[in-house]
Parts: sequence; structure tokens; C-alpha cells
Amino acid sequence: MNKILLFSTLVLLTLKTYSQNNFDYGLSKFDFENYEKENPSFENIDSILGIDKESINQSLKSLTGCFFSNITFEKGQIIKTGSKFLNPNFKRFYNKKQNDPENFLYNLPSYELIYKFHNSQIEQFYYFNIYLNSKGEIIGQNNFLHSDKKDCTLIDFEKAKSIVKNKWKNDKSDIYVRFGYYGKKNCIAWKISRSIRGEHDGYLGEMQTFILDAVNGKIIYKKKEKLLYE
Repeated sequence: MNKILLFSTLVLLTLKTYSQNNFDYGLSKFDFENYEKENPSFENIDSILGIDKESINQSLKSLTGCFFSNITFEKGQIIKTGSKFLNPNFKRFYNKKQNDPENFLYNLPSYELIYKFHNSQIEQFYYFNIYLNSKGEIIGQNNFLHSDKKDCTLIDFEKAKSIVKNKWKNDKSDIYVRFGYYGKKNCIAWKISRSIRGEHDGYLGEMQTFILDAVNGKIIYKKKEKLLYE
């Protein structure tokens, strides 16, 4: 199969596979977009006036555990009226007792912060979003792993490949790899895919995918998927 075609197909499948297996690639983008006017953004957390920065750091330490030393602030924005969450499940972050399915439209957080996880051991970056209310308290769901361990050692890509090397149905095609957060198991993970079958019977081919916990190397998800012609 043409490698460019295969790569394009993998890109197109990213959103589909994200929804299926809950794998977050950690892009450095805001989850809230203002359709009326642009939200004020900042690259220094001290730009948030009236908020206790130390309290935010303590909350982050509680959230990220021993990974805290690998976390740096990237950018943030003030969420103004007219902003909408790009992922419709934000409503579950709030008080369900109000029995209002559109409640999330009226109870937006006041700030959105983006942090970068950078680990030189595996030479990978991962971005995750934090939401604050008007008091500077972290609210909502955060796509990052909490660890109580003293040493947050991660397996690198070569180790991840060695774990699945004997499980491929075909070992002659290129390997495609992404590092990110696997929500179903609440872990930092490696996602490894490769083509195991070429074009056939109206299909572009067939892909085989493994997701491995990047902390312990355990295979936590595996799937073979046919790629349809559009």
C-alpha cells in the first residue's frame, strides 16, 4: 500500500479511534472557544489576578504526584460569556441534581490552563488542560495520571515495541506510535499500530493496534480494524 495513503488514512482515523478507545494525544489547544469574541489569553500564570498561585500548585501536586517535577505551565485563557466547550460531555462535571441537560452551558469555569508534561527519559511531550472556577479551585475532569510512587519511571518506545514484537500478525510494515493518556484505565500510555493486511475486498487494509501502560508495560487494549474506502 502507498505509504502516503496509509498515513493519511491513519490521520483521518484519529478522531474515530479517539472516540472508541478514549486515547488523548494531548494537543496544546484550548477546549473552550468563544464564538462572540476572542477570549483573553496569557503565557504567564501570574496574569491571573486575585488567584492564589501556590494553591494551584498544591492542587497540581496532588493531581500529578511524582510527575509534578515534569510539569510546566504553557498558556491559559480567561473564559468569557459566549464560550462553548468543544467536547459536549463537560456537563457531567457539574451538579446533576439540577436536572438540566444543558446546565454546562451556564456553569462554565472561569479559567482554562494548559500544562506540558515533558519527560526527557522518553523524549515525549504531553499537554493536558486544567479548569479553574472563579476562586482558583481546580474543577472538572483532568486527563492526567496521578501517581503515589516516589519514582515515576516510564518505559520508552523501544521497550514498548519489544513487549508487542511477538504479537503482530505481520511484522513487515511500518509502525506508527503515539504517546498520550488512556482514559479508560487512567494511565499514561503508548499506542502502537501497524498495517497487517493490504488492500482487499473493498478495504484499504487492516490495522492492528496495541495500547500499553507506560508505567508498567502492561497491554491494556488491543484491536484489529479494517480500513474502509470512503
